[in-house]
Amino acid sequence: LVESQRVQRARRDCMERTIPYWTGVIEAEAIESGRSVLVASSENAIRGLLMHLLGIPSGRIAEIEIPTGLPLLFDPESCRLSLLEGSVDAHNFGKGGAELLFGCIPA
Repeated sequence: LVESQRVQRARRDCMERTIPYWTGVIEAEAIESGRSVLVASSENAIRGLLMHLLGIPSGRIAEIEIPTGLPLLFDPESCRLSLLEGSVDAHNFGKGGAELLFGCIPA
């Protein structure tokens, strides 16, 4: 397999484990009870989770760079992502990352 196919397969395999846990345990037991949840995981798991939560098409997920160690906040009520502090412009989220993750195009 070429590299992109391997990466896509790995992400798909990761999503097959991550998304059911998110919906069956984290959403059902924590978020619906109003509790906050901290998720720290591999890049593939985070990408897959963001695809699921934000409706990012699989063909565009490669445009996103997720800075290591940068806390991202997801609001399930508004279905929006935000930064814990600072501005989107201060970080490199990749070619289409700011638009796909935050619904904005950095200046």
